[in-house]
Amino acid sequence: MMQPLRDINAIEKRLDLVELFVESQDVRSSLQEQDLKGIPDLDRILKLFKTNKATLKDLYQLWIFASKLPGIAERLKEYEGEHESLLAEEFVNPLEELIEGFEQFVALVEKLLDFDVIENQRVYHVNPDFDPMLGEYNNSLKKLKRTMERLQRECADDLGLDEKKVKMAQLPTTKRWHFRVSRKDEKLLRKRSGYTTLETRKDGAKFTTRDLTECSNDYCDLEKKYQQQQQRIVDKGMEVAATYIPVVEKASKVLARLDIFVSLAFVSVNAPEAYSRPKMLPSSSGIIELKACRHPCIETQDFVDFIANDACLERGKSNCQIITGPNMGGKSTYIRQVGVVVLMAQVGCYVPCESARISIVDCILARVGAGDSQLKGVSTFMKEMLEAAAILRTASQNSLVIVDELGRGTSTYDGFGLAWAIAEHLAKDTKAYTLFATHFHELTKLADQQPCVVNKHVTAHTDENSITMLYQVNEGACDRSFGIHVAELAKFPAKVVTDAKRKAEELEDFGSAAEGILNRNKKRRLNPAEEKEMEPAVATFLEKFRKIPMNSPQADVFAAVDKLAKEMPGNVSKKLEQFFMVIE
Repeated sequence: MMQPLRDINAIEKRLDLVELFVESQDVRSSLQEQDLKGIPDLDRILKLFKTNKATLKDLYQLWIFASKLPGIAERLKEYEGEHESLLAEEFVNPLEELIEGFEQFVALVEKLLDFDVIENQRVYHVNPDFDPMLGEYNNSLKKLKRTMERLQRECADDLGLDEKKVKMAQLPTTKRWHFRVSRKDEKLLRKRSGYTTLETRKDGAKFTTRDLTECSNDYCDLEKKYQQQQQRIVDKGMEVAATYIPVVEKASKVLARLDIFVSLAFVSVNAPEAYSRPKMLPSSSGIIELKACRHPCIETQDFVDFIANDACLERGKSNCQIITGPNMGGKSTYIRQVGVVVLMAQVGCYVPCESARISIVDCILARVGAGDSQLKGVSTFMKEMLEAAAILRTASQNSLVIVDELGRGTSTYDGFGLAWAIAEHLAKDTKAYTLFATHFHELTKLADQQPCVVNKHVTAHTDENSITMLYQVNEGACDRSFGIHVAELAKFPAKVVTDAKRKAEELEDFGSAAEGILNRNKKRRLNPAEEKEMEPAVATFLEKFRKIPMNSPQADVFAAVDKLAKEMPGNVSKKLEQFFMVIE
């Protein structure tokens, strides 16, 4: 995922491997549920062997791994299809070589470890039959154990108790053997000689005898010799096992790749809607076309009925797209799912689309999310600018650029100016595939200046008191903002919502008036002689205009300007009205 491919042949080979596991359900299911299941963490085990910290348990785990290889190879041979030769080249042949290399290792471990004890007690010991001296120690320990069990029975008879009421165990600290009876039966020990009480607690009384003490001492001494001899054998065994580290590393890589392709096939088949194989095109094709594209993570969430959308970015026609629409309408999801689909395709995976044609991209550059870095002294806006600068330096015409609401962290005018300049540079100069989600509706006018820029918007249905997101991406720009509706969804106090609507209407009226003035000025411009004639009148007008209190209501300001213009001489007043028109 961190290094997707750019070689179309290598991508197609990976897609062929995913395809064969998608088509062969029996092989895929058996590998995932049986053969690959239970393989240990090889990286951790290898690290222990390299640092001489491995134990018999780690050796046993490696044996499990090596023992599974023949079954995996046989399972892969069950596949019959057009990609059989590719499967043999990538997995079957390498596995057979590894199986041959592990034969001596498997035989060594099977002789070295005591599998009966491992399976029954989950204790990892060397097989006593592996070494004659170890076998002799083991036989002596068993003989002493039988002697102590006989002493246990004799003790029970002497105390007049059932054999089950006299327990035999080792002290956790000294490992010395002792007998134990219940607290109620402890009084029987005081009436007889030959018993030495070691400890009396709520759970019972621990005691010993002279014969048990002698057997216990012999047993501990012999057990110590057994452990020393076993450790010498373990050390030699670990030295031999360490020579197989290169083979294990190679096998780990082969199985890791196999596990990846099986998992990719599993995801492709078991998604809420099955994935499809993408059609990969060379970079020169200049098109990314996705039919019924979905976000692979969001569609798997519970209680989510994902709305699929088409996406088509064609170089020279629609490679730069401005996406507008309400908050929570799906803009961010839309642009991100396009990036995820392209990434999945170049990794060599099926994609969550009905169909997909994807030109190879050289990189995916994203400016999404918001957040600062206080430890580095980087503000939210500065972080945006740093990431945007990196995109402008790096992007080429074969790059996919994803920008989500750039310019939010500064003033509206500065933010819009930066967003416009960046979008224009990516569309006009870089010519990269660009998805630009924004709340600057004025940015949609870039489509009138650049032929490769198209507008899209996410739809929503509104009425007086509610808004319903439709999550559909349609052609054209969004004609309004829905910020106050979203605030209502967030349960803002009614008074705050009312004030917000009133203020928004005031700003919209002011903006409309300013736009009207600008448009009328554009329609009628003065010639140089008229401009020279107007200079003294304009100077007088501006001097009086400065004295108008601008903190007054908007209607009063407009009325004062209108009155001031009418006080000027007739011919001058008419010409001034071309500059200062009052919009009722």
